[in-house]
Amino acid sequence: MSDDTVIVYRELYQTELTYKQLALKIKAMTPELEKIDCIMVDPAIVNKRSETT
Repeated sequence: MSDDTVIVYRELYQTELTYKQLALKIKAMTPELEKIDCIMVDPAIVNKRSETT
């Protein structure tokens, strides 16, 4: 596999979540013994002006 290959193994699309809620949802979707090398997010979620915890 070349370095520019991206494999989407699991995808989550959900609106109206805080960063903390989103992180907890991703963690809940990930089996405990699974090794994750990289997590990518849509840049739109980090462009939010304000966030509550």
